[in-house]
Amino acid sequence: MIDTETQLDPLDTMTRLVDTKSKTIVYVDDEEHNLRVFRSSFRRHYNVVVFERPQEAIAYIKSNPVNVLVTDQRMPGLTGTQMIELLREDFPELISVIITGYSDIEAVTDAINKCNIYRFFTKPFDFNDLKSTFDGALEMEMLKEQKENLMDTVQATNSSLEEK
Repeated sequence: MIDTETQLDPLDTMTRLVDTKSKTIVYVDDEEHNLRVFRSSFRRHYNVVVFERPQEAIAYIKSNPVNVLVTDQRMPGLTGTQMIELLREDFPELISVIITGYSDIEAVTDAINKCNIYRFFTKPFDFNDLKSTFDGALEMEMLKEQKENLMDTVQATNSSLEEK
């Protein structure tokens, strides 16, 4: 018999594996309404920082730890793919997601080929799809860190064994 009191919510599974509230997601969109909706949708789950201008987001990312970048594609000044390309030089491991209200196949192609984005979504976004994407991205980041730590431990152990 299944105890309904203790059933697991699949959307909260990542919260138990990773402290997602301590993970920072930066969202960039030139429409203030989209920023408010995004922040109110995800602030209970992550540390959400929003920007209307790509240049402000770039400055923030360069001076603060960020786990996931989410950006609109079409914005004045810089497109989402252009912004990701600029950041990719200094932050090649930054997980990037593009959300757009347009079905621009060239933008999708550029995002995949030039920017190595994690996912591409169209507006309006589905909360559950995005949350699942963020949780998957954060889990991947956690697993990469664990792998690096294990590799360091193995190398240190091998070095100490060679010395004996």
